[in-house]
Formats: sequence, structure tokens, C-alpha cells
Amino acid sequence: MIEMAKRKATDAGTTTTPERERAPMPGSQPGLVLGAQEAGLREAYRRIHAARLAGILPVRTYAAAEDGGPAQFRPRTPVPQVVRGVGVIDVVGPLSKAEDLYNWFFGSLTYGQLVEQVEQVRRDVRVQAVLLRIDSPGGTVAGVSDLCQALNRLRDEKPLVAAVSDLGASCAYQVAACAPRIFADRDGWVGSVGVYCIIDEVSRMFEDAGWAVRLFATERDPYKGMGTPGTPVTTEHAEEYQRVVDELGTEMIRSIYAARPALRTAAQPLPDGRCYMGEDARQRGLIDGVATWYDVLEAMADGDLTAENVGQTP
Repeated sequence: MIEMAKRKATDAGTTTTPERERAPMPGSQPGLVLGAQEAGLREAYRRIHAARLAGILPVRTYAAAEDGGPAQFRPRTPVPQVVRGVGVIDVVGPLSKAEDLYNWFFGSLTYGQLVEQVEQVRRDVRVQAVLLRIDSPGGTVAGVSDLCQALNRLRDEKPLVAAVSDLGASCAYQVAACAPRIFADRDGWVGSVGVYCIIDEVSRMFEDAGWAVRLFATERDPYKGMGTPGTPVTTEHAEEYQRVVDELGTEMIRSIYAARPALRTAAQPLPDGRCYMGEDARQRGLIDGVATWYDVLEAMADGDLTAENVGQTP
């Protein structure tokens, strides 16, 4: 396109630089224009889609786009599997309220999509029981309460069981606790209950670079804008961050205790941030049995999820 514009300008007897070439994108090489970037992005979408179809990346379903552009990669919520009357919902990967680059690329679902799946199995007459298959390190606090509320409604209508395959930590354990019964692999890790946030204190780095950042907020709102990169984190700001984290952590503990009251009287306090494996987690009351998710699924399908049938340790 650029070369054609150059030839047209030369044929017209002028050396005027085409408008697109005069204004390259910031940080780009000369001649790399917006049109080229759009074409490159479209090609990247096409290659990722081809990789998913080839089985290299997880396959997802997508909404249609009339122009064939990036909108065709907007994911639809996949329908949960139903195995012999048991609906299986996968809670896998980092959890978040909105779709980000990670779950877009690797195919994990957002809290909102998981809520949709919960509603699907709740209304599905074929589904007699529901299994949460969990392998997740947790994620953001935002959105987890919506999923827990949906699971609590489901639990009132259909049997609900959680099976941790490898990892069920932090918010993922909070989700698992919504099920009356929780199982985990022998080498599966559960726990890590608690909330944290990270604020980078980079004001000194900005000063060393000769970059002064000044924040102006309404006089009656001294906490407005705190955490803006380049501004110092004051003692008052640090205390406010700690207050918010403590409140979020208290809400997480309240949700877990409401689902598993026995943890209130456990010898080991729950909110210590550690994970426990298999049998150790069972003895601490975090789970009810040690079994693979497939054994749990088979027992649920057989209608015999008893201690004698699943969840035993030799």
C-alpha cells in the first residue's frame, strides 16, 4: 500500500510523503502503519484459531462475525458435559471476573461463564447431580461471590460434589466449599485461604529518573487516587490497603465457615495461607475424602457416593 502511494506521488510529479507513512505508530519502525498492524493482528487471530483446530491449543466455540474480523474469536460459554446423569463443570486455571489474555488464550472460563454453566446444569432435566472438577490456584476476589451464590442455589436443588484434581487454592477452595462434599487427589493441594494485594512503591524510581508525579484530589477525599504509579505510598495509604484486604479476607472466611462449620473448631486455624496435601487436608477438615475426580464421577453416576465406595485411604 505504501509503495503504491509512493509511485502515485512520483507519477504526479511531487515528493509528498503519504499521510500514513508520515505518522507511524509510536515505537514502530518507519513504514509500519496502522493498516499493517491491523493486518498483522488479523493474521495472529487466524493462526491461533488454526492452532486450536489442530489441537495445539484448547478448542473453544466462537460467535460469528460478518466481516471475518477479530469478533469471530469472541468466545461463547461452552455447554457442560453430562456423563450418565452427572453434569461436570470444570473450574480450571486462574479465575477472574472478566476475560483477560490468559483465559482467552488458554481457554479457562471467567466467573460469569461458570455462573452460566451452573444455571445450565440446574435447568437441564438430564442432570441428576453435579460435579465441580477443580484445578485452579484461585484468582481475583471480584466475581467469586456471584459464583458461590449460584452454586448455593444449585445445591438446594441437586446434589453437588467438588473434586480437586491437583490444586484447589484460595478462591478455588472457596468455590469448592460450596459443595457439601469435597474430595481431592492423594497428591492434590487445597487451602491457601486468604487475600493479598500488591502495591508497587516506585516513587523513588520515578524521582531518580527525574520524573515528578503530583496527584491532585478533592481536599475532603485524601484517599482518592492512592496507589497512582509514581506517587508515594504513605502510612495512611498502607493502613487503608490493609483494612480493605482484611475485610475481603473476612468475607472469604465467612463464606467458607458457613459452608463447613466444623472448620471453626478445627485445631489448626483456617486462615494461615498454607496449602495441605491429600490426607493431611482431610485430617484438618478441609476435604471429606481422598480420591481421584474420575472415581468420584463414577460413584456419583452409580448413585453410591458413600465412604465405602469412594474417598478411602489405605
